[in-house]
Amino acid sequence: MTMQRNINNLMLQIIANIRSQYRIALLLIAGLSSCSALLIQSMLSVQQKDATVINIAGMQRMLSQRIAWHSAYLSWHHAPNQQQAQANTEAVHLALTQDLASFDDNHQQLIKRDASGDYLYLTPELHALYFEEPVKLNQQVEDFIALATDLSTHNTLSKKHLDALQIQPMTALLNHLDHAVKQFENNAVDKIELLSHLELFLWLLTLLVLVFELKFIFMPLEKKVQDAFTRYQQQKEKAELATTVRERFIARTNHELRTPLQGLLFSLDELATNSDDSGNLKKAQNYAHRLRLLLDEFNDFEQFESGLWQLNITSHSLQSTLDTTIKPFEQICLQQGLIWQYECLGDMSIKLDTDHERLAKVIKELIDNAIKFTEHGHVKINCHLHHSQGEESTLKITIEDSGRGFKTDLFEHDNAQDKQSNHFQGLHLGLIRVKHILNAMDATMQLTGCHPHGTKISLQVPLAHCTESNIELPTKLHCLIVEDNPLNAVILGKTLDQLEYTHDEVANGLKAVEHQNLAAFDVIFMDLNMPVMDGFQAIEILRKDKNITVPIIVITANTSERDIKLAYQCGADGHVHKPFNLADLKAVLGQYFNK
Repeated sequence: MTMQRNINNLMLQIIANIRSQYRIALLLIAGLSSCSALLIQSMLSVQQKDATVINIAGMQRMLSQRIAWHSAYLSWHHAPNQQQAQANTEAVHLALTQDLASFDDNHQQLIKRDASGDYLYLTPELHALYFEEPVKLNQQVEDFIALATDLSTHNTLSKKHLDALQIQPMTALLNHLDHAVKQFENNAVDKIELLSHLELFLWLLTLLVLVFELKFIFMPLEKKVQDAFTRYQQQKEKAELATTVRERFIARTNHELRTPLQGLLFSLDELATNSDDSGNLKKAQNYAHRLRLLLDEFNDFEQFESGLWQLNITSHSLQSTLDTTIKPFEQICLQQGLIWQYECLGDMSIKLDTDHERLAKVIKELIDNAIKFTEHGHVKINCHLHHSQGEESTLKITIEDSGRGFKTDLFEHDNAQDKQSNHFQGLHLGLIRVKHILNAMDATMQLTGCHPHGTKISLQVPLAHCTESNIELPTKLHCLIVEDNPLNAVILGKTLDQLEYTHDEVANGLKAVEHQNLAAFDVIFMDLNMPVMDGFQAIEILRKDKNITVPIIVITANTSERDIKLAYQCGADGHVHKPFNLADLKAVLGQYFNK
């Protein structure tokens, strides 16, 4: 868990670093992009204003020429010995008036000031052109407007008018206006060049920012990510190594405990058939059975964590499963002074398909809790099998006690008791396993009653009707036992003797693959953990090199799902965990010979 938290913290730190530095990079790029967009908008606005000013300045040249032409026409019209139609004179006079108004408006627009008194469109060069010697274009324009206005108003042509309309002064005025237009154009070009330089500067600045981000943000960030992932990979490898070591330790512990347990159970069974002290032998068998259940509980919990756990569906008598599981608790209740009541309703003798072993574990755990939390009173067990017309039946089990009860959820209550309790009896994994098993079986559990009136637990477990036919085993088989532990080899041999099967024994996988008469065997029983050559290698050699096709049954105390899966990949046909009994051997042989 600590390793997983470290890995999670490391990943969160990586994400935080990426997020913060990526935001900084985005903000820089967004700022420069915004500046570029504003600069482009400014350039467009300046170009539009400059185009308007240049257009106005250009119109001044054209209007001055029109005014001069109209004035000359009026002058010609009033000259001696010249006659002109009255209508043409009026039209020219009207055009002159309009051109003068436009000329004057345009001039006022060009020399317009802002609120502070500064000229809006005149640069220092244009200001000198308009208001300073030697040109003083503003004065020339105003004089020209005044003369033309006077001519238009009084319709009289004086010498002053004639002098002003001569080619030389008009040419000078036009040149000055043309110079003004060029100055306005140069001013616009200067502005465009300045904005272009600014745009180029922003572009170069953007490139510099990108290079800066690459060198000082993204490259360090990439290094941080690489370093973080390297640390993550190292921690992952450590976690995987720790998990592997733990799994191997658990498998080895299971193996080392199950091997003597196999001998203990077998010896007890042998004594039970030849001894009159059935009471003490029964207790010894119950304790040995309880030890096996504890090992199975430990193994199940490991498989829950690794995600390899699954139900093992078998066909078995429901009555036998219930009696074997429930009846041993009667003696415990009597020893504690509790009233014991166990009742079964319905036809329980039929075979039903379910995981009988896990069902027994669920019932055992719930009864064990009922007894544990009941100091006075009773423990009642009621089982009822409800038959349906379909392919399923429903087993209803009620477990009722007069103990202290509890108000919280059953699993939360067990966790609270575990935290408050200082004793170390049991593995405290039972209710966790119960929850997984009930979910896998699609079973339901209902809790009624509360503190201090005792507890009632109701289970409903769907059970499928038995689909397997009667198992018929061969009457004669010659078996090879590959087992390094002499006691286990003897136990397996005596179990096969009960089936009247003959057998030979070898101590490891190497002796098995080198056996001179492999073809004579009908079944090979193979242990996995052996010296010299283990069962995995032996099975693979028998299948690939020796071309042995007879069934190979793994008999092992190794409960690791990975190892069992590997054994099947090597060529095994079935497996049985130690400690085993005659029924286990019949079941695994029946699965093969009744295909």
